[in-house]
Amino acid sequence: MKCPHCGSDMHPDQVFCEVCGKERLLVPVFEPEIEDSVAESMSTIVQELSPDDDQGENTEKKSDMDGTEERSATEDYIKQEHHGLKQANFLITAVVLLIILISAFSIAFYVYTENSYDYQYQKAENAYQSGELEEALELADRCLELDNNSLDARMLKIRIYQQQGLTDTVIEKVLAFLERKPDSKEAYEILIPIYIEREQYQKLNELLLDCPVPEITEKYADYVALPPEFGTDEGKFDTSISLKLIAGGTGNIYYTLDGSKPGKYSDRYTAPIKLISGKYEVSAVYVNNYGISSQIITKTYVIDSDIELIPEISAGSGIYEIPVMISVSVPDPEYTVYYTTDGSVPTLDSNIYSTPFTMPLGHSEYRFLMVDADGNESEVVSRSYDCNPVANFTTDQACVILKQNLIARGEILDINGTMAGTEDKKEYVCDSAIESDGAVYYIIYEYIRGTSGTMIRSGNIYAFSVTDGQLRKASVSEMGDLYLSEF
Repeated sequence: MKCPHCGSDMHPDQVFCEVCGKERLLVPVFEPEIEDSVAESMSTIVQELSPDDDQGENTEKKSDMDGTEERSATEDYIKQEHHGLKQANFLITAVVLLIILISAFSIAFYVYTENSYDYQYQKAENAYQSGELEEALELADRCLELDNNSLDARMLKIRIYQQQGLTDTVIEKVLAFLERKPDSKEAYEILIPIYIEREQYQKLNELLLDCPVPEITEKYADYVALPPEFGTDEGKFDTSISLKLIAGGTGNIYYTLDGSKPGKYSDRYTAPIKLISGKYEVSAVYVNNYGISSQIITKTYVIDSDIELIPEISAGSGIYEIPVMISVSVPDPEYTVYYTTDGSVPTLDSNIYSTPFTMPLGHSEYRFLMVDADGNESEVVSRSYDCNPVANFTTDQACVILKQNLIARGEILDINGTMAGTEDKKEYVCDSAIESDGAVYYIIYEYIRGTSGTMIRSGNIYAFSVTDGQLRKASVSEMGDLYLSEF
């Protein structure tokens, strides 16, 4: 087929000429020479096939028929071309409509997902699980734009900050989160380990006191300083009572009986407090193992009994840089005072007080119990001491210097305390101190250790100046007073 405009060859399915670019005519253009040749050939064929008498008529008819068939073929071809063009236009229109529909759907889906909280949160969670923390954080922020009250998105941000190592931010966000959801177990489990690691026990105590989650408060009970509970309600009584104090943890209870503020240098509760006679304002505080104090609770008890047994101790509880002698006032010779030095409750089998004694070095806890002739027992009086004098020598150094002087004198043979003519050895113990004429001395007791391992005091006592290392002899008077003399 040729282009009707420039005569160039064209394929039957081409609409535009590749040479001139013009559109092909829908109605074919017939060339006269070809038409005449075709007509002549068709006429010859008809004449050969038709009878002679009908040759002219048939030839005419045949010519008419050939023309009709030719026109019919042309019309069919034109119809096919129109049909193909319609199909192409339909396909193009369908593709355009499909593209429009896909674009519209994509836009609608994008708008939907951008404004869908659930979709954005799932993307944020997936990004967090994949370790894409920055993307997860941006998506979590988008969730909060869509729903500012979302607790899940806020918790996700906290977990992201935790993964990023932003501990201060985690603390800030968790505290804000707990204001919105005070019973969030997950929030407590994130914040509490941080407080423990930083040893911020006071903040941890305050957090746990306000925690409404029993599982959390039970799990971290050792970090809580709850006020002590009193076993007996306050009031008036006509007989002595034993007052129990109950703590909610594994720390210590400290108390006073005169309403003064209790602290770690007050009497430590170890056994029921015996309230014998008179008015008692019992103030108690619980201090947990991390040094956090509870609220102080004070209750008043009035005991109307005829018994008045209260041992009076010369040295009150406290910190001492200059040690003092410790004595107990016994109002009647028939009264007996029992005491312990390890904080345990004294009984009738405990040490019996007879004379004043020196203050122990370091921390010590004494308990005193007075018993009258009828067997009535007083309340247990407690004293806690922390004796740490300023010294230029340690107790070990003091003992070594003493033994070197005794070797020089020939009282012992070597630093191990070996004695001449016996297998027994002398040993020296320094565990207390006194003050005399403005100077502080370590008190060193001499013991003799037998081959069986038992130790007994030899009766020799030495005093060692903690500042200049001077040695003195020490002796105890009948009244229990300690005197110093030349070494």
